[in-house]
Amino acid sequence: MLYKNLPRGTMQFIVVIRLWLNALSALAYLLCGQRENWQAVWQAHREFLNMKRENLRESRRRIQSTRTARPKGIYSGSILIARLFGRRRFDDLKIT
Repeated sequence: MLYKNLPRGTMQFIVVIRLWLNALSALAYLLCGQRENWQAVWQAHREFLNMKRENLRESRRRIQSTRTARPKGIYSGSILIARLFGRRRFDDLKIT
């Protein structure tokens, strides 16, 4: 879930955008006459808003406390650029 995994500054912006997009998609389904899809999106939207905030905060604290600043095994460069410069296999990439 986005709420638990994103850093605080990014999370607030993304969650607001996500809620607006959910509301817009629910409205689009309603206007197109797709009642079942509308109900599914609207129900998910309401459930997120109605979640107990304390439970969300606790699970977010738990997940965020185990995060590392830079996870190991992630390639930080561009795979496209690496391919252009002759690194054709995954083993050829310099992963930190």
